[in-house]
This record gives sequence, structure tokens and C-alpha cells, in this order.
Amino acid sequence: MCLAKWYWFVIALVIALALAMLYLLVTTPSYTRKASILIKDDDKSSSLSSEFSQFSDMGFQVGKMNIYNEMITLSSPSYMREVVEELHLDMSYKTDGRFHELTHYGKTQPVIVSLIDVDPDSYASFSLLLKADNQVELTDFKSENLQDVSTQVVNGTFRSPIKTPIGQVVITPTQHYYGQYETPIRVSKNRISDIANQFASRLTVELNQERASVVDISISDVSYERAEDI
Repeated sequence: MCLAKWYWFVIALVIALALAMLYLLVTTPSYTRKASILIKDDDKSSSLSSEFSQFSDMGFQVGKMNIYNEMITLSSPSYMREVVEELHLDMSYKTDGRFHELTHYGKTQPVIVSLIDVDPDSYASFSLLLKADNQVELTDFKSENLQDVSTQVVNGTFRSPIKTPIGQVVITPTQHYYGQYETPIRVSKNRISDIANQFASRLTVELNQERASVVDISISDVSYERAEDI
């Protein structure tokens, strides 16, 4: 009976493979980053810890308090906020791809944008077109202070403050900038608190072994290559 309906099996297999390939093409790649940290005991408590280490089999966890404190600190949103601020993870640079948006970071990031007048815990975005002779064109401004999208077109140059509806903007080329770009870049500045909470919720901090001083950290479901820096 199955051999007589073999073509249904072939059709089902082709459809399943086509749907799987379509899913892979339209889904933004996600990354997971793992690392291990060795936490050393304080010098003042090292002698005390060595004296009581022989009682570890009896249930004493002398010397572990410092490790647990570090684990709590690593997973706290306030600590992640410092990471977001230092690495500027609240800024994103995206262009339209064939199947999904492409995030520019590291070697693919042509410019760095500084929003001087935008509050760290506010949202703002605009469309950036890199033109010839170090000229830039900005439009489609959005922010919490603007009721509607501003389609005003603002022109400027690299490294010079540009007055826009969302405040002054400074655009600096990176070492990977190679000249004119045909595709506009959507520059977005997200709330630092939201990004910090987002990364903190995806961060896992675990003790490698019960009696070890090594902590394993991992961050998952990051939709761009910034997991390497985090």
C-alpha cells in the first residue's frame, strides 16, 4: 500500500525540506558564547580557608562566599549595564538583506554614530546614507520626543556635529569604511536599561564544580556577533 503511494512520500519530503530551507533563510542567525573565569580567594582569607579546607567533607563551604558573591555580581543587571555602556551595545546598525535584516558590527560596521542629545534610557533612530566625498544624508527620524516620524532630509560630513530633529549627531568612519554605500543603514539607539535586562536574562552563570573556583558563563540567543565581545 505504501509503495503504491510512493509519490506522496516524495512530495511530503520535498515540502519539508523546502520549508526547512525557507526557515533558515528568513531567520536571523543567533549565537552562543561561553567562557570560564577563575576566581581567586582574597589574600586575607586564604590562610583561614586553608585551615578549614580539611572540613569540607563535613559540609563546610569555607571560601565559597567570595565565589557566590562574584556569581551574583556577574548576573546582575547593573553589571550588565556597565557592559552595554562600555561596548555601546545599545546602538545597532542594520541594512535590508535578501531574506532578513543584516546587522553590521565589527569588520562590517562602516561608521560609529554618537547621539549627543539623546538620553541613555531613551529610544531614537534614523536612516543613514553614506555618500561620496565623506558626505552623509540622514532622514526618517524617530524618537520618544517626536510625535511622528520626521522625513526631513539632513546632510552633513564625517566628524562634524550635525543638527537633526533628534539632536546633534556625530558620525565617525571606522577603519572598515571603504567609501560610498548604496544601501541606507538604519541606525537605532535603544534604551540601555532594556538592553541590559535583555542580556542579563540570557546570561547563565554556574559553578564548574562544587569544590572548584571556576565559574562558567554563557550567553545565548544573541542575534548578532556581539556575543564574542560579551
